[in-house]
Amino acid sequence: MDELPHIPSEEENRKKLVRKRFKIVLIILNLVFLAELVYGLINIVYKQVKNANSCSVVNKINKNMDEYRFNNIAIRDYIIYGESLSVFRYDYDYEKNNDYFVKENSKFILKDLCTKKEYSFAPSTNLDQNIILSTLKTGNYYVFYQDDEHEYLLTYEVYDPDFDYSFYTLPYKKNSSDLNYTRKKIVISHVMSNTFPLMLIKVNEEKYIESELGYDIALDFKTNDQTKDIAYKLKNKFEGKGIRVLLNSNSEEYSYSEEIKNLSSIYDNEARFAIKIQTTETEVITFNRSSKIRGYMPVDQTNDEYNFIKQLGGRSLEAGLCNETSSLVSCSLGNHKDERGINSLVIDIPSSLDDDSLNRLVDNIYNAFINNYYKTN
Repeated sequence: MDELPHIPSEEENRKKLVRKRFKIVLIILNLVFLAELVYGLINIVYKQVKNANSCSVVNKINKNMDEYRFNNIAIRDYIIYGESLSVFRYDYDYEKNNDYFVKENSKFILKDLCTKKEYSFAPSTNLDQNIILSTLKTGNYYVFYQDDEHEYLLTYEVYDPDFDYSFYTLPYKKNSSDLNYTRKKIVISHVMSNTFPLMLIKVNEEKYIESELGYDIALDFKTNDQTKDIAYKLKNKFEGKGIRVLLNSNSEEYSYSEEIKNLSSIYDNEARFAIKIQTTETEVITFNRSSKIRGYMPVDQTNDEYNFIKQLGGRSLEAGLCNETSSLVSCSLGNHKDERGINSLVIDIPSSLDDDSLNRLVDNIYNAFINNYYKTN
C-alpha cells in the first residue's frame, strides 16, 4: 500500500520560512559588506590620486594664487654647492656679494602644501649655508621668502619645461637597528602654475644600492707620502657611516695633466665633497677653503686660486675661467657652466707628522665633517 505524501505541519512551514528569510538577510548583509568594501577601496584610491595630482599640478598654489599675485619675487639663477641650494634674484656674479635676500630677520621657507610640512633657512652669502637640501623630509616643496613685511612666493623669470636637476644625499640609517642605509633623492624642476613658473623640490627616500650610485666624498693624496695614511684612515672612518669614498692618488712628479684627470674623476663620480691632503714646507697644519663658503673646519686662510678648490667649484668659483696669472693648462680644468659646486678643502701638512698628530688630524677632520653634514634622518 502506497504511503501518503507528507504534509508539512504548520510548525515545519514556519521554521522553513524562518530559514529562508535568514538566508535572504545573510545574502543582503554580505552584499552590503561587499559594497562598503568596494566603496572604501575606491575612496582610498581616489584620495591618493587626488593628493598626488594636487602636488604634481600645483593645484594648491593655484587655489591661493591671488594671495601671491603681487607678493612674488622672480629668481633668475641658482647654484648648488655640496648639498646647499642658493637662489639669486639676478644672474650670479662671482665678483659681487649676491646678497639680495640676505637681510636681518629674513628667511627662506620651503613648504609642502600637501602635508603642511615647513622648513626655514636663514639666507647667507656663504654658498654652503643656504637651503640645506639634505635636511628635508620626503615631500614636494615650493620655495617662499619672508622678510619683516611680507611673505613672497619665489618664481622663475623664464619657464624651462626640460629643466631637471637631481642628486643623492649622504646615506644614513633611519634608526640604530637598521641594517641597511637610506638616501634621499633630491630633484629640482620647473612647474607651471596658472600664472607663474615655479621651482619644485621633490624629496624621496630610497634604499641605498651601492652599485647604482657614485661617490659621496673624494680624498686626494700623494702615493708615496704620509698623506696616504691620512686618506686611508679617513676612508675607513667615513665608510663606517656608509659614506662612499673615492681615492685619488697622485705621483711624486705631480703634473697638471694628472690634476685634470683627478678633478674630472671627482666630477664624473658625482662627489659632493672633496678633501686634498698635501705636504708643504709649512711647519704647522694649515686648512684652506674658498672665501665663498663657511666650511666645516676652522681655516687659516681662504684661497680661491688653489686649482683643487677653484676648479671643483663649478660656476660658483669661476672654474675653468682664465685670469692673467693662470696657465693655459689650468684654464682647461673644471667647467665654469656647471651649477654644481663640490664643497672642497685643501689641507697643507708638514713633511713629517708624528703618529699622535696624524691621528688627531684624522679625528678632527672626520668629526667636523660628520657634525656639520651627516644627517641621521
